[in-house]
Amino acid sequence: MKLSLQKRDRAIAHVMHLRGRRKNISKRKRQCKHKKTAWLGKRPTERISAPFAFNIHGDQNRATFIKFVTKIRDAVIFRRALVYLDFSKPEVLRPAAVLLFVAELDRMKRIVGNDFAVRIENVRVPRVSQVLQQVGVYDICGGKNLRISEEAFDDSVKHWRYATGVRAGDETNEAFENFEGRLSPELAKGMWKGVSEAVVNSVQHAYVEPRFKSGPRLGHSRWWMFSHEKEGELQVIVCDLGIGIPRSLPLNWEPGLLDRLLSTFTKDGNDVRSIRAALAVGASSTGAPHRGKGLQQIWNTLRNAKGASVAILSNHGQLSWSGVDQKEFALEFGTSINGTMIIWTVEIETDAKEPRPN
Repeated sequence: MKLSLQKRDRAIAHVMHLRGRRKNISKRKRQCKHKKTAWLGKRPTERISAPFAFNIHGDQNRATFIKFVTKIRDAVIFRRALVYLDFSKPEVLRPAAVLLFVAELDRMKRIVGNDFAVRIENVRVPRVSQVLQQVGVYDICGGKNLRISEEAFDDSVKHWRYATGVRAGDETNEAFENFEGRLSPELAKGMWKGVSEAVVNSVQHAYVEPRFKSGPRLGHSRWWMFSHEKEGELQVIVCDLGIGIPRSLPLNWEPGLLDRLLSTFTKDGNDVRSIRAALAVGASSTGAPHRGKGLQQIWNTLRNAKGASVAILSNHGQLSWSGVDQKEFALEFGTSINGTMIIWTVEIETDAKEPRPN
């Protein structure tokens, strides 16, 4: 009899425990809903190790980095997992790859909304942590703030500015009307018109089709940008995460014209040939005078500027011009960035003041 009562008491205690647990979970769910934060209860957890080098300009590093980004994207978008990114290995952070990383994270968060749950952990190198704060990764992931002044950052970090926005319309001078983040002083003061054209040109046809065969779309034409100003030099990197030049060209040009253009670049890979064709064509298929000129205009202008450099990356291809070496370089990689990136560096006068963020 006494044993039966003990069993009954244990059963009652177990039921009460389950009821209390369900009540506590429901309370936490309501709190998450009220605060518009992700509910991290019953969901898969994945840990992904970041590579030693964030670099998309070398085949091996590029393949490793793209694989890392793809793992995050699959975990966040398709499995809605709570993702922990182990940053104990990274030491080399190249700006173009870091921008691609930031853009991918921002795109994921805008797609999945409150389901986005990516956490940064085990950052070993102080400079890496400074970069993550400076370019907004901690803001996107809801991570720690270093609580130190930007002026105390390493000199190679503190001059970088991150911004993102949506293509404002057909008028190129509206590209920077509304954006999130900051621009470097000279970019905001004088170079913004050329940058604006390049941004609009970059995203003009980037989102006309789904980026991938499956999965949700972003739903708007967004661009991401780094700008860096130091010691009389301005570097700008503009990125979109669309279908890329090789896929967009056939959608906007007559097949006969495009085939004739591509056939003249027999020494290059397929995606480099598409970049060359986009530069050769120059004007938009719409016939509008303000569209389609940005890419070609910046390429030609910077090729004639003393000491300037420019690079266009789209999917597998990269076409670059070095003003220092007075040489052109073409590379076809085994992995795709699944988008387009324009990078340029110019000499400037340093008398501009940084504008306040919008």
